[in-house]
Amino acid sequence: MGRSRVRPKMLTGSSPMTRRTTLPILMLAALGALLGANPAARAQDSDTSLSGWGIVLLHGLQGSPANFNNLAGPLKAHGATVVIPLMAWSRSRMYDATLAHEEAAIDAIIDDLRARGFTKVALGGHSHGGGTALTYAADHRRRLDALIIMAPVAHQGEKTVAEAERAKRLIAEGQGDVPTVFLDGNADRGTETTLYYVTSTPKFYVDWHSAVVNVTAAKAALVPPSVPVLWLNGSLDYRLPYQRPAAAALPNNPRSRYVELDTYHLDVPTEGVSTVLDWFASLNR
Repeated sequence: MGRSRVRPKMLTGSSPMTRRTTLPILMLAALGALLGANPAARAQDSDTSLSGWGIVLLHGLQGSPANFNNLAGPLKAHGATVVIPLMAWSRSRMYDATLAHEEAAIDAIIDDLRARGFTKVALGGHSHGGGTALTYAADHRRRLDALIIMAPVAHQGEKTVAEAERAKRLIAEGQGDVPTVFLDGNADRGTETTLYYVTSTPKFYVDWHSAVVNVTAAKAALVPPSVPVLWLNGSLDYRLPYQRPAAAALPNNPRSRYVELDTYHLDVPTEGVSTVLDWFASLNR
């Protein structure tokens, strides 16, 4: 498939139109032939309604629930109930718990949604949250009706890899629970990782950098085949070469979609709003 030339956006804002390149994860059936050319208005309303959906969204590294305002608003407007927890990798927490602890917190949210009568539950995440959502699905902890992966973390820089090794040495020396300053990195609208310092314990730092930040094909292949996946990447994300192979390894599901948006890593949730809504509509048909 040919690639169109991309004109980078100004870093101060988003362009009024986002070009999308849709690439199949696997051979997907053409929905148009099944739906007919002119569906009735009532059928359209049914398709776009998200009533009965409980959607859990996991923000990115150093982020907060507010990062999903532009996506959560339209989802709620279409009838969904959206839950956005403050996770262990947020700016205010920064690695204060293990992956297992945060997966248990996601369990509790999903269990609560089911107990409240939600028949459809989706889990989504961006960046670090995308890696966590994929890990959660691969661990088969709770039944999911849909999974949304947005620009997941798929590559570590040499410096953070070295820091993870230092943390491992500290654990071996019996200092695994001692608060320590580590170098860490995050992706934004640039072409490389932005580095900064965080204070965490070696055990927490190693846990997140070994379990989540490397989104791999092997992990993606463990997602239950029954779960449809929407995978959104940014074509201007420098981690794209590492993200594509993982997306391609997802199990075959005719309702799964892979979409590349002409945007940067940080902007994928906002630029992907219409794609997310269209995809949910397809699940309702």
